[in-house]
Amino acid sequence: MDSKVILKVTWLPGTLVIILVSLFFWSNYTMDKLDKIVVSQTADQQYKQDLILSISELQNKLSLLDDRLNQYNDELFKLDEAIKAIKAVASLAGNHGVQLLDFKFDLLKYLEQKKQADGPGPFILPFEARFCGNYIKTGKFIQVLERKKYIRDINSIKLLNDGSGNNDVSCNIKGALRFFNRSELELTDNGQI
Repeated sequence: MDSKVILKVTWLPGTLVIILVSLFFWSNYTMDKLDKIVVSQTADQQYKQDLILSISELQNKLSLLDDRLNQYNDELFKLDEAIKAIKAVASLAGNHGVQLLDFKFDLLKYLEQKKQADGPGPFILPFEARFCGNYIKTGKFIQVLERKKYIRDINSIKLLNDGSGNNDVSCNIKGALRFFNRSELELTDNGQI
Protein backbone atom coordinates (compact mmCIF):
# COMPACT_ATOMS: atom_id res chain seq x y z
CA MET A 1 0.00 0.00 0.00
CA ASP A 2 0.92 3.39 -0.66
CA SER A 3 1.89 5.68 2.17
CA LYS A 4 -0.58 8.28 0.93
CA VAL A 5 -3.44 5.85 1.19
CA ILE A 6 -2.37 4.74 4.66
CA LEU A 7 -2.10 8.35 5.72
CA LYS A 8 -5.55 9.15 4.35
CA VAL A 9 -7.11 6.07 5.95
CA THR A 10 -5.60 6.75 9.42
CA TRP A 11 -5.73 10.51 9.31
CA LEU A 12 -9.48 10.81 8.87
CA PRO A 13 -10.46 8.40 11.70
CA GLY A 14 -7.70 9.81 13.95
CA THR A 15 -8.95 13.34 13.42
CA LEU A 16 -12.53 12.25 14.08
CA VAL A 17 -11.47 10.51 17.30
CA ILE A 18 -9.60 13.63 18.47
CA ILE A 19 -12.60 15.82 17.63
CA LEU A 20 -15.03 13.48 19.43
CA VAL A 21 -12.79 13.26 22.51
CA SER A 22 -12.46 17.07 22.51
CA LEU A 23 -16.24 17.47 22.18
CA PHE A 24 -16.79 15.04 25.05
CA PHE A 25 -14.48 16.95 27.41
CA TRP A 26 -15.79 20.33 26.23
CA SER A 27 -19.43 19.27 26.79
CA ASN A 28 -18.59 17.97 30.29
CA TYR A 29 -16.82 21.23 31.11
CA THR A 30 -19.72 23.28 29.73
CA MET A 31 -22.32 21.20 31.58
CA ASP A 32 -20.40 21.60 34.86
CA LYS A 33 -20.31 25.35 34.31
CA LEU A 34 -24.03 25.45 33.51
CA ASP A 35 -24.79 23.34 36.60
CA LYS A 36 -22.83 25.77 38.77
CA ILE A 37 -24.67 28.74 37.23
CA VAL A 38 -28.06 27.10 37.76
CA VAL A 39 -27.22 26.21 41.38
CA SER A 40 -25.95 29.74 42.00
CA GLN A 41 -29.06 31.32 40.47
CA THR A 42 -31.35 28.97 42.40
CA ALA A 43 -29.61 29.85 45.66
CA ASP A 44 -29.80 33.54 44.79
CA GLN A 45 -33.50 33.19 43.96
CA GLN A 46 -34.15 31.40 47.26
CA TYR A 47 -32.23 34.10 49.17
CA LYS A 48 -34.32 36.82 47.50
CA GLN A 49 -37.55 34.98 48.33
CA ASP A 50 -36.46 34.57 51.97
CA LEU A 51 -35.54 38.25 52.09
CA ILE A 52 -38.92 39.26 50.68
CA LEU A 53 -40.68 37.07 53.27
CA SER A 54 -38.64 38.52 56.14
CA ILE A 55 -39.35 42.07 54.93
CA SER A 56 -43.04 41.21 54.79
CA GLU A 57 -42.90 39.80 58.33
CA LEU A 58 -41.11 42.92 59.58
CA GLN A 59 -43.72 45.14 57.92
CA ASN A 60 -46.47 43.15 59.65
CA LYS A 61 -44.69 43.49 63.01
CA LEU A 62 -44.20 47.23 62.41
CA SER A 63 -47.87 47.61 61.54
CA LEU A 64 -48.84 45.72 64.71
CA LEU A 65 -46.54 47.91 66.83
CA ASP A 66 -47.94 51.07 65.19
CA ASP A 67 -51.46 49.88 65.98
CA ARG A 68 -50.48 49.21 69.60
CA LEU A 69 -48.80 52.61 69.87
CA ASN A 70 -51.84 54.36 68.40
CA GLN A 71 -54.11 52.45 70.78
CA TYR A 72 -51.88 53.41 73.71
CA ASN A 73 -51.74 57.05 72.60
CA ASP A 74 -55.51 57.14 72.26
CA GLU A 75 -55.74 56.21 75.93
CA LEU A 76 -53.61 59.20 76.93
CA PHE A 77 -54.86 62.74 77.17
CA LYS A 78 -53.48 65.78 75.46
CA LEU A 79 -53.20 68.97 77.44
CA ASP A 80 -56.11 70.49 75.54
CA GLU A 81 -58.17 67.69 77.07
CA ALA A 82 -57.35 68.63 80.68
CA ILE A 83 -61.03 69.17 81.43
CA LYS A 84 -61.78 65.81 79.80
CA ALA A 85 -59.16 64.21 82.08
CA ILE A 86 -60.70 65.78 85.16
CA LYS A 87 -64.18 64.68 84.04
CA ALA A 88 -62.91 61.14 83.47
CA VAL A 89 -61.44 60.99 86.98
CA ALA A 90 -64.62 62.57 88.44
CA SER A 91 -66.78 60.06 86.53
CA LEU A 92 -64.64 57.17 87.72
CA ALA A 93 -64.92 58.47 91.28
CA GLY A 94 -68.69 58.87 90.93
CA ASN A 95 -69.02 55.32 89.62
CA HIS A 96 -67.39 54.14 92.86
CA GLY A 97 -69.48 56.35 95.16
CA VAL A 98 -66.68 58.87 95.75
CA GLN A 99 -66.92 62.61 95.11
CA LEU A 100 -64.17 64.71 93.49
CA LEU A 101 -63.75 67.94 95.47
CA ASP A 102 -60.63 69.49 93.91
CA PHE A 103 -58.15 68.76 91.11
CA LYS A 104 -54.99 70.78 90.36
CA PHE A 105 -52.26 70.36 87.71
CA ASP A 106 -48.63 71.45 87.92
CA LEU A 107 -48.56 73.14 84.50
CA LEU A 108 -45.08 74.63 85.01
CA LYS A 109 -43.60 71.13 85.17
CA TYR A 110 -45.47 70.16 81.98
CA LEU A 111 -44.25 73.26 80.11
CA GLU A 112 -40.68 72.61 81.26
CA GLN A 113 -40.84 69.02 79.94
CA LYS A 114 -42.30 70.18 76.64
CA LYS A 115 -39.48 72.71 76.11
CA GLN A 116 -36.85 70.02 76.61
CA ALA A 117 -38.62 67.32 74.57
CA ASP A 118 -37.47 66.06 71.18
CA GLY A 119 -40.84 64.59 70.24
CA PRO A 120 -44.53 64.69 71.02
CA GLY A 121 -44.26 63.02 74.41
CA PRO A 122 -45.60 61.42 76.47
CA PHE A 123 -45.21 64.06 79.15
CA ILE A 124 -45.80 63.60 82.84
CA LEU A 125 -48.15 66.09 84.47
CA PRO A 126 -48.17 66.11 88.27
CA PHE A 127 -51.55 66.59 89.89
CA GLU A 128 -53.14 66.91 93.31
CA ALA A 129 -56.71 65.81 93.87
CA ARG A 130 -59.07 65.72 96.82
CA PHE A 131 -61.94 63.26 97.13
CA CYS A 132 -64.43 62.33 99.83
CA GLY A 133 -66.57 59.26 100.41
CA ASN A 134 -66.91 56.05 102.32
CA TYR A 135 -63.46 54.69 103.18
CA ILE A 136 -64.12 51.27 101.59
CA LYS A 137 -65.46 52.80 98.38
CA THR A 138 -62.57 55.28 98.36
CA GLY A 139 -60.08 52.42 98.64
CA LYS A 140 -61.69 50.55 95.73
CA PHE A 141 -61.72 53.75 93.68
CA ILE A 142 -57.99 54.29 94.31
CA GLN A 143 -57.25 50.69 93.22
CA VAL A 144 -59.10 51.24 89.93
CA LEU A 145 -57.56 54.69 89.41
CA GLU A 146 -54.03 53.30 89.78
CA ARG A 147 -54.65 50.82 86.93
CA LYS A 148 -55.72 53.47 84.38
CA LYS A 149 -53.15 53.91 81.61
CA TYR A 150 -53.35 57.68 81.75
CA ILE A 151 -52.26 57.59 85.41
CA ARG A 152 -48.49 57.30 85.47
CA ASP A 153 -48.28 56.86 89.21
CA ILE A 154 -49.78 57.86 92.51
CA ASN A 155 -47.07 59.23 94.76
CA SER A 156 -48.95 59.73 97.99
CA ILE A 157 -52.38 59.15 99.46
CA LYS A 158 -53.53 60.81 102.65
CA LEU A 159 -56.80 59.69 104.25
CA LEU A 160 -58.41 61.91 106.88
CA ASN A 161 -61.42 61.00 108.94
CA ASP A 162 -63.97 63.81 108.91
CA GLY A 163 -64.98 63.03 112.50
CA SER A 164 -68.66 62.45 111.75
CA GLY A 165 -68.49 58.76 112.66
CA ASN A 166 -70.14 57.60 109.43
CA ASN A 167 -67.03 56.01 107.83
CA ASP A 168 -66.56 58.94 105.43
CA VAL A 169 -63.01 60.04 104.75
CA SER A 170 -61.33 62.86 102.91
CA CYS A 171 -58.66 61.57 100.53
CA ASN A 172 -55.78 63.69 99.21
CA ILE A 173 -53.88 62.13 96.30
CA LYS A 174 -50.66 63.33 94.68
CA GLY A 175 -49.76 61.66 91.42
CA ALA A 176 -48.99 62.17 87.76
CA LEU A 177 -50.94 61.87 84.53
CA ARG A 178 -49.46 60.99 81.16
CA PHE A 179 -50.18 63.56 78.49
CA PHE A 180 -49.39 63.36 74.80
CA ASN A 181 -49.04 66.22 72.36
CA ARG A 182 -51.23 64.66 69.68
CA SER A 183 -51.19 67.76 67.47
CA GLU A 184 -47.68 66.67 66.48
CA LEU A 185 -48.76 63.06 65.94
CA GLU A 186 -51.88 63.82 63.89
CA LEU A 187 -53.80 61.02 65.53
CA THR A 188 -57.54 60.77 65.37
CA ASP A 189 -59.26 60.77 68.71
CA ASN A 190 -61.90 58.09 69.03
CA GLY A 191 -63.28 59.81 72.11
CA GLN A 192 -62.66 56.88 74.45
CA ILE A 193 -60.72 57.08 77.66
